[in-house]
Amino acid sequence: MTTASADEIQVVRQAWARHNRHRPELPGCILSPVVRIGDVGHFLKKKDLYILTSHDTFSAPEAFAYDMQAQGRAKIVGEVTGGVAHGTKPYRLSAHFVASIPFNRGINAVTHTDYEGVGVKPDLQVPAKEALLTAHILALRGVLARTTGEPERKADLEKLIGELEAKLKSGNMEE
Repeated sequence: MTTASADEIQVVRQAWARHNRHRPELPGCILSPVVRIGDVGHFLKKKDLYILTSHDTFSAPEAFAYDMQAQGRAKIVGEVTGGVAHGTKPYRLSAHFVASIPFNRGINAVTHTDYEGVGVKPDLQVPAKEALLTAHILALRGVLARTTGEPERKADLEKLIGELEAKLKSGNMEE
């Protein structure tokens, strides 16, 4: 069992679904908070995190990208995501028609909204096929910026960054 003080609990997002209970700000819905308890991953807070996205990114990976970006924990690299934030259920209207009706919504604790219909906008927008190589270059630039007193290592990093940038410029994404 995990115990935590109020200072250690961070609400990441709130999900709501239609039920019989009422909330003034969301009539006909109840809120179910998603929380992070304690200082889980405190050693990762200062590490760079890059999340790759494309127009095909949706559902849980899209929510993860949105939440990490909103908290300032990650840089998003790639394309705007699909914008599918609300869960839906199919309801048969007749033998030949089905309606997909939203039944829940995730609200980010920082932005107080979600990405339904607009997607997650990357910090660095590049075609999906270039996202991995671009993120690799960004990560290496971060390492280079933090490298002090090691001229040999700095030279190696600068050389590698140059090679990867040339590969990106040539359009050859293959390893």
